[in-house]
Amino acid sequence: MTPSAHELVLDLEPGVTAKNGFLYRATLVARAAAGGHWNAWLEFVSPDSQDVLRTGIETHQATEVDLHRWATTLSDVYLRGALDRALISSAETAAHRQAVAQASGARRRGMANALDPFELFALGEHVLRRELQLFRRATLLALIINHDLNPRALDLSTFTKAQLVAFIVTAIEARQARTDRNRRRHSRAS
Repeated sequence: MTPSAHELVLDLEPGVTAKNGFLYRATLVARAAAGGHWNAWLEFVSPDSQDVLRTGIETHQATEVDLHRWATTLSDVYLRGALDRALISSAETAAHRQAVAQASGARRRGMANALDPFELFALGEHVLRRELQLFRRATLLALIINHDLNPRALDLSTFTKAQLVAFIVTAIEARQARTDRNRRRHSRAS
C-alpha cells in the first residue's frame, strides 16, 4: 500500500495501559472520504507486543479541523475503552513485525541505522510514524544522519521525540515526491 496524500496521523499522548499490563501507544489514523469528510480509527502498539490492535471507524468528521478538535477530546477512559474493543489487525501486525525484524537484523549486523524508513513509508505513513515512535531520541537522530534526511543541516538538538518523528516523515515525503517527479520527467523524455 502506498501512502495516501489524504491520510492524517495523530500520535496521542500519553500511552494507554491494557488489562494485560502492556503499555500501548495510541495513534489516530484518518483517511479522507467522499465529499471531503474524514473517517478515523485508532491503532495501538506496544513495544512489549508483536501485535497491532485497531478499532473500527471511531468517527466521521466533516473537516480536518473537526477531526483535530475531536481528537483533543479523547479522554483516558475513552482510549482504554477503545483499546478494549480493538482487534488485532493482521495487515498492520505484519507491517509492525516486518519493521521489528528489519531493526533486529540491522542491530545484529552492527548497523547504527536500525531500519529503512523508506521501506516503512511504502507500507503507509501511519506505519512509519508508529514504528518511529518506538525508538529513542538518539536512534531517531542517528536515522536522520544515516539516511541524509537533514540536507540543510538544521540544528535538531532541541527537537522533541515527536518533532523528530514529524521531521523524518516530512523529509521522506519530500524525497519521495522528488523521486516521483523525476521518474515522471524521465518517462516523458523517453
